[in-house]
Amino acid sequence: MSTHNLYAAYGCWHLRFLLDFFTATGLTPYSYSKLTDNPTSTAQALRTQLKRDDMKLSRAKLIVSIVGYKLDVEFKDKTSAIAETPGYTIILPDHLRENLERGALKKESRNKNLTFLKEFLARNNISSRNLAQRIGMSAGAVETWFSTDDVAISYLYRIKDVFQADIFFVVSERDDDTVNSDN
Repeated sequence: MSTHNLYAAYGCWHLRFLLDFFTATGLTPYSYSKLTDNPTSTAQALRTQLKRDDMKLSRAKLIVSIVGYKLDVEFKDKTSAIAETPGYTIILPDHLRENLERGALKKESRNKNLTFLKEFLARNNISSRNLAQRIGMSAGAVETWFSTDDVAISYLYRIKDVFQADIFFVVSERDDDTVNSDN
């Protein structure tokens, strides 16, 4: 199968970014699978996930990593929240003050897969319980995402739609130290 036929064969919406990545790198599920330890199983599993149009975020990150790149996800608010003056002063240790000013934890201090989601929720003052309610999930299911640091990509699209956000899949060159630290 040529990379041009990937779109016709799978018709993905949620995993379209992965088809774009394969097309950009000249890969197919079969040629990708040859880069793994178990080519037959890998190719079949990937084809199944593409046909279902869903997979865990950690799996997508692993696929991109095996090819030699890094995948990050970002949510961007379509409408920015108005910053309020809190009416108080907080004095924090330097490392916590830096996190507060940045609006997020330092990269090495946070979950790798769902940091972008936690930051989106914090920026928009949305609790995980409220998130669950708005997307029609149980609060326990959403908490499981954060405790396992993984989520099905289809839920990211549901969040995107409900909260009218934009979703970005960012592929970048992989650092050498990323090989052993990322999923």
